[in-house]
Amino acid sequence: MADFTIALNELLSYEGGYSNNAADAGGETVYGIARKWQPNWPGWVLVDSLKTQRPNLVDLNAALKADSQVQLAVQQFYRQKFWNFDKVPSQLVANKMFEMEINFGPGSAVRILQQGLVRLGHAIALDGSLGPATLALLQTQNEPDTLHALRTYSVLYRMHRVLAQPDQIQFLEGWVWRDCS
Repeated sequence: MADFTIALNELLSYEGGYSNNAADAGGETVYGIARKWQPNWPGWVLVDSLKTQRPNLVDLNAALKADSQVQLAVQQFYRQKFWNFDKVPSQLVANKMFEMEINFGPGSAVRILQQGLVRLGHAIALDGSLGPATLALLQTQNEPDTLHALRTYSVLYRMHRVLAQPDQIQFLEGWVWRDCS
């Protein structure tokens, strides 16, 4: 069964630290948590305090990484809002679904997984529920094929996003790299 801590550590390898890129739709972001989308995240109080003490980006990122309260706030946020994959039999599949859930919105990862399973020849309802039928199929499904389907649909989603929002093209290479790794 999948382990949240392993998935979180992988996610944070992509979503590490503080950024405030004007072209990023989420704006100011810490460990992938965008202030625009999550303005009430309790960690912002801690981040704002550290920003006044550490105006240099390198120093700020070091302080964020060392601050146990920030790290706990990040962990709690992701576990409560996005983690629903304890019963997924493959850690790699759970990691990818977790990342997709965060980037594409709640409920998206399971729907994309189900679309992938249909594409792989399985009959399953596209209900967005990680219920017994979906979990049973995951038990029998070849892990590389499942990952390939998830990555393919993830890249397609991101391509559609860039077509709809051309200013986001600067992020496409990094997104695709993430999807394919």
